[in-house]
Amino acid sequence: MSNKDEFKEFEILGHKVRFRPDNSGLITADRVVNLLKEELKDIDQKMDFSKSSVRASDKFLLVALKLANDRLFMEDEVKHSITNLEHRLNEAQIIIDQQISNP
Repeated sequence: MSNKDEFKEFEILGHKVRFRPDNSGLITADRVVNLLKEELKDIDQKMDFSKSSVRASDKFLLVALKLANDRLFMEDEVKHSITNLEHRLNEAQIIIDQQISNP
């Protein structure tokens, strides 16, 4: 088994987690876990959980909801950008065709 196929161990909110890096090599387990930890830290700061006893599972759920929201937002942005690009390319093709037809 190569290094990229091996599981790595992390500790997140007191939970030991074994996680395997993405097989493509583009996204590492460290990047994924660091993002999760950053989001947990951000939620802790925004929600001020220091004054209450909030379960780790509640924090994980909030992070999951935020990441799902971010992903859907990015997907919509990409779709909008592609649609806009296709529209502009079609307009450019019309102009080029007109210039070729009427030199």
